[in-house]
Amino acid sequence: MNITKQLQPMRVALLIVAFATILFRPEPGSEVIYEGVELIQSVLVPVMAPIFFMLLLLDSLMSLIWFTQTSGEERQRYLINVIANLSMVALLLYFWIPYIAALGK
Repeated sequence: MNITKQLQPMRVALLIVAFATILFRPEPGSEVIYEGVELIQSVLVPVMAPIFFMLLLLDSLMSLIWFTQTSGEERQRYLINVIANLSMVALLLYFWIPYIAALGK
C-alpha cells in the first residue's frame, strides 16, 4: 500500500505544513518585521511552528492509543503514523531550537 494512502490526507497535510515551517523559518536573531510579505516569515511561521509541534505530538498519542487496540494491517498503519509524526517532531526540534535559544539573548 502507498505510504501517503496509509498516512491519509489530513496527516500528510499536517506533515507538509510542519515541514514548511522548517523551510521558511527565520534566521536566529533576525529582526521582526511587521509589514509586507516578510511578516509571514518573521511573525506567522514562528507562531505556527509550536502549534504544529503540539499537533504532531497529539496525533502521535492518538495513533498510539489506536495502535494498542487494533491488529493486522490497521496496527501497521498506526505504527507508520507514529513514526512519521515523531520524525517530524525531531526535525522541528532540530531546526527550531537555535531560533528559540536566540530569543533569550
